[in-house]
Amino acid sequence: MNAGRFEMEIKLENPETRYFLMMLIIALIVFSAVLVIPIKLIEPDDITYYAAMKAFSQGKITVSRSELLELQRDASYEELIGVPN
Repeated sequence: MNAGRFEMEIKLENPETRYFLMMLIIALIVFSAVLVIPIKLIEPDDITYYAAMKAFSQGKITVSRSELLELQRDASYEELIGVPN
């Protein structure tokens, strides 16, 4: 055995080795695809975003459905009449 050299022999006749190699190749393909494909995030509409920011400014981290609808109604009314933020 040479001190500066490392040799390894892979025997593909072994079914476990072939299975491991196939799984490794599949994992590399899947992980590469995940990194390459862009993520498309859904953006909220302006009124919902405004309502959420208004609730957050009032100290509310979570809001119920009825509170959200009320905030959206207020936000759409303010947007309609042109009230500045």
